[in-house]
Amino acid sequence: MSAIGSTRAALMIIALPLLLAGCGNHALLNMAAADSMEALAAETRRALDEYRHDLERADDAREAEVIAAFVRRVRTDAADDAVVEAHAGAFRAALSRLRADRETAWR
Repeated sequence: MSAIGSTRAALMIIALPLLLAGCGNHALLNMAAADSMEALAAETRRALDEYRHDLERADDAREAEVIAAFVRRVRTDAADDAVVEAHAGAFRAALSRLRADRETAWR
């Protein structure tokens, strides 16, 4: 083997493990980044689930209040059809606002 050939062989013997070690380090780094992204995604899902649950509870409470107010008004003014119709319009408007608030919360 010539001097140039043996030098190339020596460089390959030295360079190959270094290159392979570099690939391994990149793979470990990529795996760590992937694990971090998965953890972040899981935490984001958990936070969104909690937000949705809290929002649903608040919506349920608001709807119950609107319904109770409507029932009280109708019981009080049951003899006057025009007033009951006005209460029904207010009830529809309140439900519409609840839906609009719900849509806004999810945007």
